[in-house]
Amino acid sequence: MEAVGGYPESPEQGRLSALWADRSLRAKGLIVGVVPVGVFLLTAYLTTIEVGVIAGFACSLASIVFFTTSVARRVQRSEENARRLAEGLPLLAPISGSDEVGGVAVALHRASAVLTERQAALAESEAMYRTLARNFPDGVVGLFDHDLRFTLMEGKGLEPIGFTKERLEGRTITEVGEELFPETVRAAEAQYRAALMGEKSTTERLVNDHTFLVQIVPVRSDTGEVVAGMLVGLDITERKEAEEELRRAEAFLSSVVENIPNMVFVKSAEDLRFVRFNRAGEELLGYSRSDLLGKNDYDLFPPEEAEFFTSKDREVLSSGRLVDIAEERIQTREKGERFLHTRKIPILDADGHRVYLLGISEDITDRRMADAQIREAKEVAERANGAKDEFLSRMSHELRTPMNAVLGFAQILEMEDPTPDQRESVRQILAAGRHLLGLIDEVLDVSRIATGRLSLSSEPVSVTDALTEAADLIRPLAVERGIRLRIDDANGLHVQADHQRLKQVLLNLLSNGVKYNREGGDILVTWEHVTPDRLAIRVADTGIGIASEAMARLFDPFDRLGAEMSGVEGTGLGLALSKGLIEAMGGTVKAESEAGAGSAFTIELHLAEPQVDRFEREWGGHEAPSGKLTPSRTILYIEDNLSNLRLIERIISDRPQIRLLSAMQASLGLELARDHLPDLILLDLHLPDMAGEEALRRLREDPRTRTIPVVMISADATQAQINRLLAAGADEYLTKPLDVARFLQTVEAMLDREPAGP
Repeated sequence: MEAVGGYPESPEQGRLSALWADRSLRAKGLIVGVVPVGVFLLTAYLTTIEVGVIAGFACSLASIVFFTTSVARRVQRSEENARRLAEGLPLLAPISGSDEVGGVAVALHRASAVLTERQAALAESEAMYRTLARNFPDGVVGLFDHDLRFTLMEGKGLEPIGFTKERLEGRTITEVGEELFPETVRAAEAQYRAALMGEKSTTERLVNDHTFLVQIVPVRSDTGEVVAGMLVGLDITERKEAEEELRRAEAFLSSVVENIPNMVFVKSAEDLRFVRFNRAGEELLGYSRSDLLGKNDYDLFPPEEAEFFTSKDREVLSSGRLVDIAEERIQTREKGERFLHTRKIPILDADGHRVYLLGISEDITDRRMADAQIREAKEVAERANGAKDEFLSRMSHELRTPMNAVLGFAQILEMEDPTPDQRESVRQILAAGRHLLGLIDEVLDVSRIATGRLSLSSEPVSVTDALTEAADLIRPLAVERGIRLRIDDANGLHVQADHQRLKQVLLNLLSNGVKYNREGGDILVTWEHVTPDRLAIRVADTGIGIASEAMARLFDPFDRLGAEMSGVEGTGLGLALSKGLIEAMGGTVKAESEAGAGSAFTIELHLAEPQVDRFEREWGGHEAPSGKLTPSRTILYIEDNLSNLRLIERIISDRPQIRLLSAMQASLGLELARDHLPDLILLDLHLPDMAGEEALRRLREDPRTRTIPVVMISADATQAQINRLLAAGADEYLTKPLDVARFLQTVEAMLDREPAGP
């Protein structure tokens, strides 16, 4: 069936065309036959027939000619309209007539109306189809005919690759392919021709750095005939990039998992069968991956081990949380029994369902053995340390007992007016005995520092007080050697330290500055802020100095750096002990020295707010509430820290009903307690001559002081310490820095008791 105007001819158009052709032929035959007959009759009978006949015949002939001419004109008009209909042009107005020719003309006009309507519908359909195709997201849609020529090309995927539909429509696949993908144009042609043969194909094609997933399919009519081909191309560049990134991420993750030194495994949540194992898992268990995958624990391990592993798996999956198995035993194929530290966690899908179980197991067998060896070695060391401490304690006791007699009788001899020779001998005995006693104390302190058993009371300590106390003790020796001692005023600065231990360190540094100085030399003590919250105290002398090669051994115990040949007394423990004490108080010690040019030692400690200042700040300078106090009561405060003494003095300064006695040594405090029988004793835990715990014991053993309330005050706030002192007989335990309100409440409660009697 021929096409009309490029479109297939409809059945009605076919019938019209056939009718038109039949009637046109009949009209033309009539004209051709009538004209010769008229001429012949006119010529043959013109002379013999009557004029009437001639006239009648002429009229008939005229009518025939007129009729023929009219039919011919209408046929020609219908023929012209048929041509116009075929070319899609508007039809000419038909020449009226009620015969068959007129019927053909009317049929042509009806066909024209139907065709126009169908063309409009087809145009609307094509416009809609193009609109849909034009808005095809991230891709293109095209149609091609049997000549492999694109009749349509639309889609938003054209613009990113730099093309328009005008550039592609009307061109063949060969023309387009040679421009876009010349290396594969032949293969593309084969795919397009295959589509016109009824086959479909899918391929990926790279166009101007964009990857398209291209499908080429046949387009069939209602009867199943392939009338065209269609191309659908989807721009999958981003998806390909995402897939590539995912592939790289998976490769990276796989590489990480494979190179993790611990065993990593994954089980299916459905049946607890292994679906993944890393290389470390293969090496640990002694199985290849193919032997492990698809198996469960019962296929690989003894029943009791498999049951344990499986129970933990079920616990993970049922709870939905990580399960940490600190230690589990496993039997391996080649390494025998091993111990693992395993963590198991459920893996969820996008809907939150548990689909896998991930496990990571670390082989801790060697570490377990090493830990056992370390524990054993530690126990041996602790036993050795215990034996050493016991030895030192016994030796201290055994040495102090005879030393007490030696020093005691030597002092008696010194008071009995000995001869000059005897006096010198007694002086040597006393010097040696005191040196030996100091050595015993220092050895014990160094031992306590090394074992972490050194007891410290960290609190705000006045730098000036600590320096003054140490300087007062060393000044006689300095005067004896003509050494000038200069100390900068610390302007009320306080550091966080143990008062007694800080004084011990300063005394040691000043003592070294005197002993290893030149005659008539100098010792200068200065201070400076190294940071807003740290203070440096520097002790510099003009002595013999220390050689640079010996500086590395400066703080080693018992190493006197050759000074043992100088005749200067010493143990080699002073600096080691000082360093340990300062570091135990959160500070540092540094040394600078040059042979022949003197030495400088710098200690750094944290600054602290003076307790009196804190009291004034918290109470706003106002009088503290006095509470219900009984008149004429006495409080004894046994404390070696002047700052703490001043604080208590300040707190009770507005309470004239209370008399405050103070002692900076436990022995003096015990004497005052027995002599004055105070109503309350405030007892520091760390005292220079006796531990506060020992002083408490003596107070409770003495019938005269047994009933006096005792409140322990210490910076040691550990509960074990508090419980021990309360069990030893203390009535209350207050920690430093003091809570003033609680302190006053405690004092009030203690003083409300009945006064102590003899």
